[in-house]
Amino acid sequence: RGISGNWEATDRKLFAECNKRLEHLGLSPMSPLYHIDRWRRTSELTIYNMIFRIIPAAARIVTAAFSARRDEEVETSPVDCIHIDERGDTWLNCMIVKNVDQKDLVPVPKSVARAVEVVRRIRALGNKTSKKLYDFACPFFSRPVKFKLCLHLPMVRDYFGVPPLDDGTAWTFKPHQFRKFFAVTYFWRWAFPDLTALTFHLRHLNPDTTKAYIEMKASEALRMRDEKLAAASRD
Repeated sequence: RGISGNWEATDRKLFAECNKRLEHLGLSPMSPLYHIDRWRRTSELTIYNMIFRIIPAAARIVTAAFSARRDEEVETSPVDCIHIDERGDTWLNCMIVKNVDQKDLVPVPKSVARAVEVVRRIRALGNKTSKKLYDFACPFFSRPVKFKLCLHLPMVRDYFGVPPLDDGTAWTFKPHQFRKFFAVTYFWRWAFPDLTALTFHLRHLNPDTTKAYIEMKASEALRMRDEKLAAASRD
C-alpha cells in the first residue's frame, strides 16, 4: 500500500478502487504518480496533492463554512479540537483571535467533526509530535509539508469544477469568504434568523459589523436565484 522506487502507487487494486470512488462522485481520477519532479510529469492530480492539498483544503473549507471561524483560528486548531458534550452535541474548541482573544467552544455540525477526523488521519502519516492539527509531514520524503489554504484554493476550485463567472473568468476564493457564507446563509436561509445570536456566534462586539456581513451582494444573489428557480418551476 506504499510507493515504489518510481514514485508510483504499488497497490494498483486499491488505487483503482480510490479512482472508481472519485469518478462515482463526478471527480477526475488521480495519477498513480505520487509526486512530480524534473523526470516525472503528469497532467493529472498526483497522490501527494490529493493527500496534502485537496483533502486538507476541503476539510478546512467545511470547518470554516459551518463554524464561521476565521482561517487563522482554524489553522491553529489543536488535534483534539472537537468536543462532544454529555448530550451528544458537537463543539469546536478553538482560539478566538479578535475581540475575545481566548479559547472558546463553538457549536458545529457533525460534518465538521468528520472533516477534522480526516485531517487527523492525514497528519498521522508523518508522525508529527506537535499538537497542531494542520501540521503535516510526508512519510516518504521525511520532511514537513507546507500547507497554506490561500495558496491551494485555486487547485481545489479547479479540481471540483467550480463554474466560471459570466465573463468566463474563474472565481477567486479567499478564506474569509467562508465565514461570510455562514453569516449570509444563516440570516437569509434560516427559518428564524436572529441578528443578536449571529453577532455572538461571530464574536463581533458591534451588531453593525454583523449587518455589514449580511447586507452584501451575496444576499441579493440568493434572492435572484430564488426568483429564477420559482420562475422555472412555474414554466
